[in-house]
Amino acid sequence: MNNKILIFSLVTFAFISMISCKDKQTQSAPSDIVKSTAANKDGQKLEMTFDNAKGTATVQYNGETIELTTDNPASGMSYKNDHYQLMGKGEYVEFSKDGNLIFKSDDPFYAEQSGNNGQQWWMDQHLINGAPISKNPEEGGESFLKINADSTAEYKVGDIVNTMTWTKENHALLLKNKLSGKTLKFKITNNTLIDDLGQSWFVKK
Repeated sequence: MNNKILIFSLVTFAFISMISCKDKQTQSAPSDIVKSTAANKDGQKLEMTFDNAKGTATVQYNGETIELTTDNPASGMSYKNDHYQLMGKGEYVEFSKDGNLIFKSDDPFYAEQSGNNGQQWWMDQHLINGAPISKNPEEGGESFLKINADSTAEYKVGDIVNTMTWTKENHALLLKNKLSGKTLKFKITNNTLIDDLGQSWFVKK
């Protein structure tokens, strides 16, 4: 009888341990979390926390915490629930409730974890665009951009890592694909790079 109780206890403990480990594995890593803040012309702030692994955004506005889910737009960003919608393209955001605009950023929003090291804060940094990460391994996982001090860069969207060279022109970075010769332009702001599709690239924490 005692042996049966012991075996049952061990099996139960193993099952609980397995579930606990699984839960820990499904939690978002710190690098998947991007925190940003936007301000409007009246000085109001919209604090946003993006979980790229889960495809969710948490918005703090006027003392209220609002949970949103991405609807995977073709460009820019869009998160919503039954009443609220957060939209952004490039460096500006709009926040609506029941179809009515309640917040529009006046200044470019910035990522709080991004550093600002003079005019070249993006140098030797690993940048991500905040897009939801597909669970399909064939789609290549997280997109990233790495700009190196030797005028080379790695640019990944989808499942291909492109080797690039870069030059700086006024307030923009020009990345040229070594194989195809195609050039991509990224507008430089204080804490983000904005690509031609309006996607914002932040320093990955």
